[in-house]
Amino acid sequence: MKIKTLIIVIAVGFITSCNSQQDDATTPETIETATPEILLEENTLSQSFSYLKSGRYKADIISRLYSEALEKDSALRVLNEKIEMMSSIKEDSLQAFDNYKSVNEDYWRSAKSYIDQIQDETLKTSTAKAFDDLEKVFYAKITNHEQVNLTIQQKSIALQDRLLVMKLLVTQPMILNFQNNEFPDIKTMESLIEAYDALIQEAEKITQ
Repeated sequence: MKIKTLIIVIAVGFITSCNSQQDDATTPETIETATPEILLEENTLSQSFSYLKSGRYKADIISRLYSEALEKDSALRVLNEKIEMMSSIKEDSLQAFDNYKSVNEDYWRSAKSYIDQIQDETLKTSTAKAFDDLEKVFYAKITNHEQVNLTIQQKSIALQDRLLVMKLLVTQPMILNFQNNEFPDIKTMESLIEAYDALIQEAEKITQ
């Protein structure tokens, strides 16, 4: 068994062997009721000029909240790492087939270019027919591989969809905590209205 193949098998085995041990990991730990730290930090930074240069908003808010959740939830972090690992495992696992198919497709394209240069029409037609039949045999040979490859691509998309939903469901309670804990006091806004009214009245007296 090639070393690279062995590494892939070990990696896949690591992910699948952890399933029984990580049943609880698929359900993130209960999110605490406190306001997410990242939002508190950014609220403080937003009040200073230095925040304008900090670039803290390069990542979207869900990504920032999810990163905080990963730091606080070990089970969620393990699951996330396993999902990320699948991307490299997939690439390594499909590399041999992708290279094999690419080399053959490059050959068929080159062969057709050579055939187009044949001047004798009868010879060109018979040669083209022969190589067309060979190409069909090749694609028939890799039919099963193509079907498996398609299934892998579909599974990859399904996993990414689940990851997106997981990020939404993990961060939704966090933003609710922010909404509940940091609900602004309306009295401050009402006081501002009173201040405007007072200044308007003073200005009216002078302009009358």
